[in-house]
Amino acid sequence: ALRGLRALGRDRARAVDALQGALQHHAEVPRRRPLEAQEAGLNYNRRVGGARGVARARRLDYIVQLNVVQDKKKTEILQFVSGIWGSQGAPVTHFWGVPPQLEQGELEGARRQRDLEQRHHLLMQQVGGAWVGGVSGEAGPEAPPMEGYLYKRASNAFRTWSR
Repeated sequence: ALRGLRALGRDRARAVDALQGALQHHAEVPRRRPLEAQEAGLNYNRRVGGARGVARARRLDYIVQLNVVQDKKKTEILQFVSGIWGSQGAPVTHFWGVPPQLEQGELEGARRQRDLEQRHHLLMQQVGGAWVGGVSGEAGPEAPPMEGYLYKRASNAFRTWSR
């Protein structure tokens, strides 16, 4: 459980770094020409929006897993304490109401986990239900037409690359 939590923490940190990188890249795009500004706006929605969705999903995964681990620890501690008191022959009901607290903690933990999983499910539906991975540079139907200087820049870059 702790390894999974650490892995989710690393995934969350990577997603946050990717979001910061996308925001930084968008901030550095020159907007001197109208087509560059339009292209930057379209790329902003695709890149930064996707990175935000991934960061949000990873953050929620991490929170769900963290709460599950904390609830398991609380339950284990209370069960251990009630086991010690029970093995010593002392009536457990006299010690701060541990059994009701244990049952209430288990119910509350299950309720909290269910609520978090429902929120996670709703978030994944909003994002589109699919994990949004890295940013693809492919031109989609909403991409601006390659006209004028954009076409010239792309063709010059291809010529340079092919040499």
